[in-house]
Amino acid sequence: RTSLQRMEDSIIFSLVERSQYRTNDAVYAPDCSQLGEFKLHQLKSAGSNGCLGDWFIYQTECLHSQVRRYQHPTEFSFFGPLPEPSLGVTPAHENDVCKEPILAPVPKEAIVNRRLLEI
Repeated sequence: RTSLQRMEDSIIFSLVERSQYRTNDAVYAPDCSQLGEFKLHQLKSAGSNGCLGDWFIYQTECLHSQVRRYQHPTEFSFFGPLPEPSLGVTPAHENDVCKEPILAPVPKEAIVNRRLLEI
């Protein structure tokens, strides 16, 4: 519990510190024409409004998904669908991967990534 409170304080402090800087409105403007039609369609299909900031997050999540980040029970992406994992486990070691869940499933109410993007 103490650890969670420290993390919460750290997050709040970081948000307060960040709030002193200007925002770059162009990064958050929907339907960014600089992305081109294909990238914009791909981003909107993943649940975005088509802004440049979302494109950066989406591309980062695509890379992370390929190395199995979102297969961990406590990791959730902002966007989906993402590419299937393709890196990180060789066929010889596939049997060594624990296929049984260690933690209980996370309830849908606890996944607040979409709401965080709206802030």
